[in-house]
Amino acid sequence: DYRGEDVTIETMKKVFFGGGAGWDDGLNADSNLFIYWTGHGGDQFFKFQDVEEITAVDINNLLTELHARNKYKSVLFITDTCQAFTLGDKITAPNVYFLGSSLRGQNSYAHGSPHPTIGLSVIEKYTQRILEFVIRNKSRKELTLSQALVDHLSFEQQRAHVGWKEVDCDRPMDQVLLSDFFSSVEARRRQSSIQLLSTANVSSASLEFVPPINPASRSRRVEARTSRRTNEKEEASHIEQQTPRLQASDPLFVTLAALFLASALVVSLVL
Repeated sequence: DYRGEDVTIETMKKVFFGGGAGWDDGLNADSNLFIYWTGHGGDQFFKFQDVEEITAVDINNLLTELHARNKYKSVLFITDTCQAFTLGDKITAPNVYFLGSSLRGQNSYAHGSPHPTIGLSVIEKYTQRILEFVIRNKSRKELTLSQALVDHLSFEQQRAHVGWKEVDCDRPMDQVLLSDFFSSVEARRRQSSIQLLSTANVSSASLEFVPPINPASRSRRVEARTSRRTNEKEEASHIEQQTPRLQASDPLFVTLAALFLASALVVSLVL
């Protein structure tokens, strides 16, 4: 795990490419890779900790290396920050669906009142709209990327235009299911998973690697996470008052809800 000031560009790369001896990132040529970033950004740059920046050129280099190492089949890359779509200006790596919550010269806005402890909103307007739409949609398992992430959003809602593009993709976004990038709980037990949790400026940011679950390690993993989730429960309670609850009978989007409900605190990758 990487948390707080340990969340850097370098540790982010370790999550993608390996963190030392015995590290298994679980990525391969059949992986559908989901990358989500939120925080402070601008024209072709995104900040980490207000200390270092990653540029649009760096992002393309990252994706190009992932492709060269056969680390993905396709990538869904969502950025929710000011001038977010400019972060994808230099992408040439193939099979990348890139979306930004705002265009060049536009801002992205937070949703709701600031959290009383950290003084910031814990979810962005673009992310909140997507979460609400997916939860309300009874046919959510059949939603395409276009339907879930673009079509229902207007400038009046966002005060910005959502930018999107398909970089050398095998299929258009309106033929790709959102569920291709969000596995159910059972599917995650059968596959390797990576979660990249970070924030540009929030001290509780973290990068977390979740290796394949097996009977020998599962109980230890549950015990280790129980105490952490208990501490996070109180901070998340105010969000539940604003956001519709997911039903336990709908495991496909448990991962989606957990990610978006904490979006101002996390940046997430899910196979």
